[in-house]
Amino acid sequence: WFKYHWAVQSSRKRLGRLLYVASGFISLLVWLIVTVLFGNNLESHELSNSSFSVNGSGALPHPPDRIGTLFLVGQLNSFDPVTRNLNIDWTAVQVEKPLNEQDLLSTQIDIDRRTDTVPLAMFRDVLAVPDTNTNITDYQPFRVQNPFVKPVGYLGLTQFDQINTNIGLGQKSTNIWLQPEFGYPFDVYQGKITWVAANNQTITATGRPGVDVQAISGAILTDSLLNMRVRSQAFASCLYDNEPGCELVIQIWVTRTGLVKFCVFVVFVIHWFVTIALFLLTGESLLLNRHNILESTDIFAVCFSGE
Repeated sequence: WFKYHWAVQSSRKRLGRLLYVASGFISLLVWLIVTVLFGNNLESHELSNSSFSVNGSGALPHPPDRIGTLFLVGQLNSFDPVTRNLNIDWTAVQVEKPLNEQDLLSTQIDIDRRTDTVPLAMFRDVLAVPDTNTNITDYQPFRVQNPFVKPVGYLGLTQFDQINTNIGLGQKSTNIWLQPEFGYPFDVYQGKITWVAANNQTITATGRPGVDVQAISGAILTDSLLNMRVRSQAFASCLYDNEPGCELVIQIWVTRTGLVKFCVFVVFVIHWFVTIALFLLTGESLLLNRHNILESTDIFAVCFSGE
């Protein structure tokens, strides 16, 4: 009985069934393609974060050999859009030259093989100024501007050394479409963190806090966050003679991923399309007293769309 009636129905409405089945598969395929494309786009942005940044997108120091081999690596942990805090774990790495600009960590030197390991006292959001109370004449030494500031941690002793930071971010622009309160999902958060690294051995030996500032050549970010895209640019003032200090300033931007923006747009369109349709049906029924707008099982489709 079932086979007979299935054959009859298929023979009569074969084209219609093929069309709606094919449309379902095509819609699923399009959604998968869009998802893969946005995933590849996010991966490309993650790879761009792995390429080291010395002067943002500006010119490298002259000569380029001034770029050292000490870098900071920040691992992205989480971002709270309510408190606007970005949580990052920072470590210090040394790499071999020539530097691989696209994948800096590919030439990382294992800490057990390093002979010039210097324990770094890391100071956050401070400035480094020329140190005038020293007899060094070969180069310009720097020290932390406020010697009473305590370091937030120490790096460079073991491969497990890390410093956890919460970076408070704010709105990038006064443009209402970019503000976190109104611009979702096009809101943009931005902030920065400044690092000064001092030789802790020199600090201990001389008893002078914050002296013997070391040059950090740049920073990279690793890992990714769910539904968020993080970009960064670093500026290493130690590598430029015309700069008055010796800090590493890292500028950070956080935006929604392309997939989130696409999904919000699709939901927005479908939501308002269904809302307008229900409004028209209600108006036709109540105001114009039309009672035959929906027939048979059409009411189930309307209720399902309304949900």
